[in-house]
Amino acid sequence: MRVVEHTPELLVTFMAEGTVVSVPMLVDGRGLRDVPLEERWAHPRTSKRAPWSGTELIQLFPLGRAHSLWIVRDPSRGLLGWYVNLEDAHELGDRTITTRDGVLDIWVPAETGEAEWKDEHELEAALRAGRVTATEASAIRAEGERVWRERPWPTGWEDWRPPGSWTTPELPRAWDA
Repeated sequence: MRVVEHTPELLVTFMAEGTVVSVPMLVDGRGLRDVPLEERWAHPRTSKRAPWSGTELIQLFPLGRAHSLWIVRDPSRGLLGWYVNLEDAHELGDRTITTRDGVLDIWVPAETGEAEWKDEHELEAALRAGRVTATEASAIRAEGERVWRERPWPTGWEDWRPPGSWTTPELPRAWDA
């Protein structure tokens, strides 16, 4: 992904369709959603490189908050909606953003602008499996409820376009070192 803007309050990035990203998977080669929900956190994980496909993203990382807000557009740049990824507060490195996914998310379809919970059942399974504690699950939901009340969509970034000179960035070989 590419940095579009970085202020003390907000980091904005852009990920074009086809950008090679790190995708989590099970060590045995299966995708995370290829195993029953109750087993999802019981197997060792690794990652693989794969191209992002089907959408492009403008991602807003409000610094000090436990979420990111993704503007999801189709390949022709039509707005599909907003995705609130609930996650730990972001730690910014020289070329990295470190966080931990909170499992629970919010989806806001562009047609309605009305938020809906996504993956509530996965958060419950993560709690049962010990992936998150009851305190963490409560904090994740509380951050989602705050964002839901704030309704930070539309963001003002929906019509932003990348410069024509931009090429698709490469994931550095030692990205995880």
